[in-house]
Amino acid sequence: MEDMSNCSSDDENDEGFVLDDNLTTFSITDDDIDGFIKSLKEKFQKIKYFFGSSPKYETMDVSGSMSQDLNPKNENLATNVTCAGDSDNDKYSFDHCHRGLALIINNELFKDPKKYYSDRPGSSEDAKSLVKTFNHLGFHVFLQENLTALKMLKVLHSVSRDYNHSLADCFVCIILSHGHQIVKVFTEPHQETIVHEDVVVGVDGKAVATKKVLEYFNDQTCPNLQGKPRLFFFQACRGSKVDDGVNIDVEKTSKKNVKKRTYVDMADVTDQTSSSLEDMDDTSSSDAVKDNEMYDQTDAKSQRKSPLNRITIENPAPLHKDFLVMYATHPGYYSWRRAEGTWFIQSLCKVLNRREIRQMSLIRALVQVSNLVAVYYESNVPKDDLMHKKKEMPVIQSMLVKDVIFSKKKKKGQRNVIDQVML
Repeated sequence: MEDMSNCSSDDENDEGFVLDDNLTTFSITDDDIDGFIKSLKEKFQKIKYFFGSSPKYETMDVSGSMSQDLNPKNENLATNVTCAGDSDNDKYSFDHCHRGLALIINNELFKDPKKYYSDRPGSSEDAKSLVKTFNHLGFHVFLQENLTALKMLKVLHSVSRDYNHSLADCFVCIILSHGHQIVKVFTEPHQETIVHEDVVVGVDGKAVATKKVLEYFNDQTCPNLQGKPRLFFFQACRGSKVDDGVNIDVEKTSKKNVKKRTYVDMADVTDQTSSSLEDMDDTSSSDAVKDNEMYDQTDAKSQRKSPLNRITIENPAPLHKDFLVMYATHPGYYSWRRAEGTWFIQSLCKVLNRREIRQMSLIRALVQVSNLVAVYYESNVPKDDLMHKKKEMPVIQSMLVKDVIFSKKKKKGQRNVIDQVML
C-alpha cells in the first residue's frame, strides 16, 4: 500500500484550499523566459505540501533532446499502481493522497491578430467551466493563459518535473488554442509521401507539435506517472475542412421542446502558413520562412499532375501506455466555438458535472460527449453558405488498460488550488 504519511499538512482544511482570495496575475515580457520559469517554480512552492522532493529521472529539455539522469534506487520513484484489492483490478487505483493536477492552457488573445491568428472570444468561458468542473472532481487546477509557444513548452516541462505526481491518482492536460496541421513531404524515387501532423499554436503564432506535448508525460520523462492514467483534451482546429454531416431519420420532436437557435458560431480558423515549433525549439525567423515556403510549395504540387505515386498520411500524435487523448474534431477539420464557449469543451464539462460521473467509466462519459457535439450542435453562420449548418465530430484515442472512474476521495482535507497567470 502507498505510504500515506505525507498526505497531511498543517495548513490543509476540509473546505478546500485556494491559493489567493483573488487569482494572481503576472505581466512577463517575451524575452523574460528565466523570470517566467522562476514564477512557475514559486507557484509550485506555494503548494509545496504536495510539491515534495523530486526524484531523479530522465528529463527532456525544451529543444526535445533527452538527457539521462536515472536513479533506479530512488525510493520516491512511484512506478506501481496501488490497488485496493483484486476486485478493483479492472479500474485504475484512485486511492492516492490527491486526485492530481489538471493543467489548463488557454490561448485567447493573440499577438497581431489582424496579420496572423485572430483572437478566440469565448475561450475564457471554456476556461471558467473547466476550472469549476475539475475543481469539483478534486483536482489541483493550474490555469495558464495566453502563452507563447516557448512558454507553453516551459509550462509543460515544469509541470512534468516539479509537481509531485507520486501522490496523485492521475494527470489531466487541456489545451485551448488555434491549431492546424503541418505538412511534411518525403520524396523518394517514383513516390512522394505527404504527412500531416497536428500542432497547437501559441499566442505568438508559433506552433507546438501535439506529439511533443504528450512526450513530456510518458513513462520515461515523467516516471511518477507510471501506471497512472494521463488524460489530454485538445480544443483546436486540425485543418480547414468542414463537416457537412449526414441526414438520418429520427423521431419527430414536439415543437414545444424545440428551442430557437440564436447562437453565432465561429471556427477556430488558423493561418496554415505560420511558423512552427514542432521540433521543440524557439524557431528563428529564417526557419519560419522555410516552413512557409515548404507548405506553399506542397499546396502547389498537389494541384498539378505528376508521374509520382503520391501517398497522403494523417499522422496523429502517437499514444503511450495509460494515455487517453481526445480531440475536438477529426484530422483535417475545423472545430467550432461560440461566445459562450466551444461545442466540445462545454459538452465535456456538462457530462463531467453530472452526478453519475462518480460511478461512470470515463470512456462511457466521453462517448456521451461525442454524442452531444455530433448530434445537438450545428453551425449557425447564415451569411456564409460554406460555413453554415456544419457539424463536428470529436475523436477519442485511448491506450488506457483499465477503467477511469472519478470516485469521491476517501480522505478528508483534500485541497484544490486555482492559480492563474495572465501573460
